[in-house]
Amino acid sequence: MRHLYTSILFLIISISVTAQDYQITEKFLMPSVLEETSGLVFYDNRLITHNDSGNSPQLYELDSISGNITRTVTISNATNVDWEDIAQDENYLYIADIGNNNGTRTDLKIYRVLKTDYENNTSVTADIINYSYADQDDFTHNPHNTNWDAESLVVWEDKLFIFSKNWVNKEVNLYVIPKIPGTYSANIESTYNLQGLLTGTTLSADSVLFLLGYTTTLVPFFVVVSEIDLSSNYNLFENSNLLKYTNILSFGNQTEGICYVNRSSTEHHLFISCEKETVAGTTYPAKLRALDFKSDVIGLGTPSIKNGLFLVYPNPFTNQISFNKTIDKIRLYTVLGSQMLMKENSNHINTQSLPKGIYLLEILVDQKKQTLKVVKN
Repeated sequence: MRHLYTSILFLIISISVTAQDYQITEKFLMPSVLEETSGLVFYDNRLITHNDSGNSPQLYELDSISGNITRTVTISNATNVDWEDIAQDENYLYIADIGNNNGTRTDLKIYRVLKTDYENNTSVTADIINYSYADQDDFTHNPHNTNWDAESLVVWEDKLFIFSKNWVNKEVNLYVIPKIPGTYSANIESTYNLQGLLTGTTLSADSVLFLLGYTTTLVPFFVVVSEIDLSSNYNLFENSNLLKYTNILSFGNQTEGICYVNRSSTEHHLFISCEKETVAGTTYPAKLRALDFKSDVIGLGTPSIKNGLFLVYPNPFTNQISFNKTIDKIRLYTVLGSQMLMKENSNHINTQSLPKGIYLLEILVDQKKQTLKVVKN
């Protein structure tokens, strides 16, 4: 879409996220008809994408080497109100008409297309899965100023996971509904302080989630969610290990779609897309890029994060230390015990003024303290 500018076990998990963990390479410029590319999926060695709001209800197959369109399939009983993502399971493609920039939509839906129909026809009929947000009771027209927009969808077993794009608090909420036709009211199952806007999600064959988005200043990031344990509930973000990678591309790249391709012995291979965007008189073209992520980074010997999540990142740090939850009091000391910084009721602390070195990070939540060694590069 167009860009406008619990119970905690007090475990501190230190995670280093560096560019050496991944590599992003440009593949090609998107064809002009796909300048508003939004969702991506890689199916049977074919790259499938679609445009977002107001465009034709069509899926486009692309040659993943040349970028040429090789096939177009129309969803005959669909309207592209605001198509934002596409996901798949063994038998179906799921197209998410869930964009809700103004917060007014009462017709959110997901189109389910049988893969055998898709493979054998250029026009297909979809099943329809309708849903609404159980926590939304205000449908006032409020452009880019609600928490009920969404652009991300994945299939998890017999459920559809819908990830919100929260314009107000910059968090992401997980909603879960069945993947069969019907009408559903979706409840919030998990929340993560993303500190940005989520635009795409994909699930690897070994159950690793990759979340893609950008900040309010249009700087892209992605989050890797691994060691997922949903055996007792759908509290995804507290029952998983999270790694966040910031500034993955330069300003102006409006990341929109992400899809899993395959995994080698050492890397997860994915594609990410950016739609065309013009900012301050400069036009950034729609592109497809490859994202190769080192698989041995996932896990990092911290399985205890499944028992409760309190994420501190990055470490080593440079200009800021961030947290996935609001901290009552944050203090930073030298190893000799001199207090350097202090902040209250925040999910981050600015460290730009500090010299390089080793520090002790103390956090206070509900009268309980935890201390972690951190390093400034």
